[in-house]
Amino acid sequence: MSRKIFLTFLAVISAVNSQSNPCNASSTTVETQADLDILSVCSILTGDLILGTNLVTADINGIRTIQGDLVAANAFDLQRITAPDLAHIGGDFNLTSLTILSHVNIDSLDYAAGLHWRNLPSLTRLEPFYSKLTHSSRFSITDTGLQSFYGPNFTTAENVQFRNNKNLLGIVVNFHNTSGSLAFIDNPLAFIRLPELVLVKNATFRSNSGMELPKLTTVTGSVEFSGNGFETLIIPKLQTIGAGDDPDTEETFSGNLTIVDNKNATTIKMLQLTEIFGNLQFVGNSVENVDGFPLLLDVHGSIDARGNFSKITFPSMRDIRGDFNIQTNAEFDCSDDVDRLAGGIVKGGYFCKGATSRGGSKPTPVGAVVGGTVGGLLVIAAVAGFLFYRRRKVKSRKAGLAGVTVGNSNQLGGIEIVKTPKKAYNVVGGVDAANGAGGIKT
Repeated sequence: MSRKIFLTFLAVISAVNSQSNPCNASSTTVETQADLDILSVCSILTGDLILGTNLVTADINGIRTIQGDLVAANAFDLQRITAPDLAHIGGDFNLTSLTILSHVNIDSLDYAAGLHWRNLPSLTRLEPFYSKLTHSSRFSITDTGLQSFYGPNFTTAENVQFRNNKNLLGIVVNFHNTSGSLAFIDNPLAFIRLPELVLVKNATFRSNSGMELPKLTTVTGSVEFSGNGFETLIIPKLQTIGAGDDPDTEETFSGNLTIVDNKNATTIKMLQLTEIFGNLQFVGNSVENVDGFPLLLDVHGSIDARGNFSKITFPSMRDIRGDFNIQTNAEFDCSDDVDRLAGGIVKGGYFCKGATSRGGSKPTPVGAVVGGTVGGLLVIAAVAGFLFYRRRKVKSRKAGLAGVTVGNSNQLGGIEIVKTPKKAYNVVGGVDAANGAGGIKT
C-alpha cells in the first residue's frame, strides 16, 4: 500500500512540475505573443511547439533547442515568424497553409530533422535562416511564392523536393549526396544549381528551366529529365546509373536514364557515362545529332530513341541486353552507325526507321501485302488463260491441216474432223468424192 501511495505522490509532483515548468511539456500550443513570451525562459523546450491559429506574429525568443517539432498550420492571420536564438529542432519544422505569411527569419538554425513548407503563397523571399543549416534529412518546399532559394549547406539528405513553385527563378542547394529521392518538379522558371552533389539515389528534374550538375558522378537508382526548358544539358562526370550489386546487402539495383520531351534541347551530353543498369529512353527532344554518349559501353535493359534526329551514335557500345528501337521523322541512314549494333551487340529486338532510310528493319504496310497478293493472282490467271487459249488454237490449226469428211454419207450437215490416211481419196472442195453427194471424184 505504501508503495502505491509513493507512486501516486510522484505522479502528482510530476504534474505540478510540468504545470509550473512549461519547458518540460510534451506539447505546447501558443495562441498569443504573450504565451510565447512565457516560454522565453526556456533554453530547451523538450516537446513540440505549436503556433496556434489566432497568432498574427510569432516572435520566439530565448529558446535555443526544440526537441520536438515546430509547427504552424492554417493560421490564416499569421504574418511573421522569427526565432533569432533557435539553433536546433529535433523533429520537423512544418509550415502549412499560411496564406499571408510573408516573413520567416531563423538565422541561427543549424539542425532540423525535417523541413516541410507547403502552401505559402505570400512568402516571396527568405532571410538567410539557412546560412548555418547543415543537416535536414527531409526537406521539401512546395506551392510557395518564393522567387529564390540559395543554400543551405547540407552534407547529406534523405529526401529533397521542390514542387510547384511558379515564381521561383533560382535554386542553389549545396548538399553532397542523398540516400532517398531528389525531385525538382513544376518550377517552370527555376534554374537549379547543385554544385556539390556527387551521389544521388533517385532524381527527377521535370518542368524546370534548367539544371547544372557539375560534380554528379553516380546515380544508384534512376534519373529523369523531362519537359524542361533548357537548350543545353551537360553532365560532365556522371559515370554510372544504377548501382549493380550491393556488396553489403547482396541486393541488385537497376536504374533507368529517361530524357523525354525537352523541346528546346539542342545539346545533351553525358561525356563520362559508361554503364546503365536499366533502360535508356531518349524521346521527343530537339537534338538533331545524338552523340552525347561517347563512352557508353553497356545498357542492361533496352534503348528507345525517338524524335527528329538525323544522326545517332554509340561509338563505344559493346552490349545492349534488351531491345534497340530507333525511330526518327528526319531523313536517316540506319546503315551508318546503327546497323552494326544489330550483329551481336543487341540481344533483344532491333528496329530502325527514318522518314527515308536505308538499312535497318522496316515494317511492311498491310495494304501493300494485300494489294501485292491480289495483283499477283490476277497476273497468274491472265497468263494461264493465255496459254490455254494458245494451246486450243494450235490444236485447231493442226486439225484443219488434217482434212475434213462427211461424218455420215446420208447426212450433209454433220462434219467430222478425221486424220486422212496416206492412200485416201483426193479431196476437192473439202468433200470425200466417193461418198459425198455432189462430190467430184478424180
